[in-house]
Amino acid sequence: SSGINAEYGGTTSAASSSVCFEVLGMDIFVDRKLRPWLLEVNRSPSFGTDSKVDNDIKFDVIRTSFQLLNLKPSEKRKALAAQKQLSQARLLKPRARNERKSQFNV
Repeated sequence: SSGINAEYGGTTSAASSSVCFEVLGMDIFVDRKLRPWLLEVNRSPSFGTDSKVDNDIKFDVIRTSFQLLNLKPSEKRKALAAQKQLSQARLLKPRARNERKSQFNV
């Protein structure tokens, strides 16, 4: 397999592993000799844009993040259906008799 998922180990299924991630912003200074210097790492970078270059870079960051996640619409539907089923099971689960009594005791 080739592409960004193969290179960086993207998941093949939302059900097979976590799809949590965090995008970090890095401020880098490039000196006269074209050496990069890391100034700071931002845990919650801004995705606002002031220019076309800014927009292009941030759009690519978001697009690439979703490519790495490798989510497909069918997986989203399956995950939502499973979440709904778990919620309904919790709501419809009968409680033990002593739980019902203690709920109304002050």
